[in-house]
Amino acid sequence: MLWDPYGAFQTQTLPNGLAVHALQMDRPWQRIGFLVHSGALQDEVGKEGTGHFLEHLVTENIPNNDRSNLQDYFRSHGGGAMLGATNFWYSKYSFYLPLLDEEIQYGLTIFAKLLMSVTIEKSIETERSVIINEFNKKYPVKFVFDDKLRTHHTLYKGMEIERMLCPLGTHQSINAIQKDDLQKYYDAHYTPANISVVGVGAYSLDKFVESIKGTDLYGYKHGTRSLYPPIATVPVLETNRTVINMKDIMLNSEMKNASIECSAIIPLSISVQALIIYSAMLSELLSKEIREERGWTYHIYCNVIEYYQFNKLTIECTSFSVEAIDSIEEIIDSIISSIPLQNSLFHKIRDGRIKRQFIVDENTSQIFSNSMDEISEYNRVILQKELLEKFTALTFEDICAVAPHFTVNNRYTVLVNP
Repeated sequence: MLWDPYGAFQTQTLPNGLAVHALQMDRPWQRIGFLVHSGALQDEVGKEGTGHFLEHLVTENIPNNDRSNLQDYFRSHGGGAMLGATNFWYSKYSFYLPLLDEEIQYGLTIFAKLLMSVTIEKSIETERSVIINEFNKKYPVKFVFDDKLRTHHTLYKGMEIERMLCPLGTHQSINAIQKDDLQKYYDAHYTPANISVVGVGAYSLDKFVESIKGTDLYGYKHGTRSLYPPIATVPVLETNRTVINMKDIMLNSEMKNASIECSAIIPLSISVQALIIYSAMLSELLSKEIREERGWTYHIYCNVIEYYQFNKLTIECTSFSVEAIDSIEEIIDSIISSIPLQNSLFHKIRDGRIKRQFIVDENTSQIFSNSMDEISEYNRVILQKELLEKFTALTFEDICAVAPHFTVNNRYTVLVNP
């Protein structure tokens, strides 16, 4: 028997365009999340980081409320609040509380003000300093930023995502953002038609909607949903390989081992399920050869990262023996080339994944998080039944079809020598 709580989600679109998704479960609590379907990709050119900057400021500018008091309120009732996170495609906020109707209504009211009724006035320069330090924490050494930026530009050339390495922006763009830029972004994107509200817990859809009707989220504010069409073609790489010698960058580098990362963009014509099985096969083969047979590393793996417009396939080994520098890429290529000969490995991994679908045991926190991610990307919740059907339908030919997109000419490799 397949346990599929996602199948019990109900959805309603309110007259103002607000999308409401609810999963009622027999639990003595309620989790509520808010997705603004705009992120860093909606930032103005030269003002990259505006969406993220705004996310820092909305909780500082909620009418008649203080950010620290807000956190204290949820914690004092045994719950909590996530006061903002931004990526390229969306910003999100959430809270959870025990089943206390008055407190849940208060939480909805406050977050509705955050999403609908904020005027950006306070804490701009304080948060600008905080964000600059957030950037410095993420990229503490300049060569790390330069290395990642080089990879980013190479893989995403010609795409909208190329212009920013991360939703934070850069020092220059963060400092260029002014109050009017922040308010303009808020007024354009923080609108009911561009927001989804997700509830997981004791509330039925009807009760959830009735609670929302008592807040600013039920009001009208002009706006439309941000959409991101799939890319038509994958960019042709202008270069396929970069070698970084740490001794040329840091005179007293104490690095003992090397590292390698190979990345490729995979078009949406290849299903993410095929990529998941392909990456699991490749990880097993790489680990057997490079760790178990040769002892060159503790961990080497292949990973899939899902994006709205494409998927990214990566092989990563953050530390391997210097003796392998001259041969590791050749070994990786030989293993990739061997995939069309690995029919039995395909069936082993795919069949294991199918069986795994029958023993998925997620708590409400995981269900809530997964549904938020899926609604942000697909505007709906993905059922376990759908995933099972897609993995069951996979053929070995589907796996072999990945290979042309991950050849030497279609992937970008960064090799770091100590």
